[in-house]
Amino acid sequence: MEIKDVVMELSARKAQGQLVVKLVGEQHLCNILFEAGRAVYMTLGRCEVAEILERIKEKKIESTRFIDNFPVRKTLDIPLHEQLLGDQNPPANPVATVAAPQVESAPAAVAPAAGALVGEEQIEQLKQDFLKLMGPEGTMNFMMAAAASNYQQGQPLAREKYLKLVESLAQDLAEEQQEVFVQEHRA
Repeated sequence: MEIKDVVMELSARKAQGQLVVKLVGEQHLCNILFEAGRAVYMTLGRCEVAEILERIKEKKIESTRFIDNFPVRKTLDIPLHEQLLGDQNPPANPVATVAAPQVESAPAAVAPAAGALVGEEQIEQLKQDFLKLMGPEGTMNFMMAAAASNYQQGQPLAREKYLKLVESLAQDLAEEQQEVFVQEHRA
């Protein structure tokens, strides 16, 4: 998963809030604030924005989580949104950047091939089975893994992302439980 994919998705739904990104090997969490679907501010410990952008490009993303309606109190005077998307020469019309992901997401409204999506009921069952094995402390693990899979409660999830979610959750379980858990939820 790359940061630009997450940013594009949040742009498409004109998200308002905070994206929390855990980078592999990074002590601090990267926080990116979104306003009307555009990235407007970011922090990572005490790093400058240019250094944060480099670290995001260099390191793998371990997990992401989006907090809806988080208040935006600061903005940067640079084209942060375009830089996160990897566009070094941002367009003169910033509205075009927001509109582009909407066009790309339009085909999602078309009915997918049979078996391409996993319904909310199956995802809820996965969550309940995971929590039975992990206990209450597994709730946060599930939320982080689900967010990394770009799952939104009440929405179906692409089968490929669902299978990655199952694998991710299995890694949090005891070794002897992992294989059984994966087998149960791959069907």
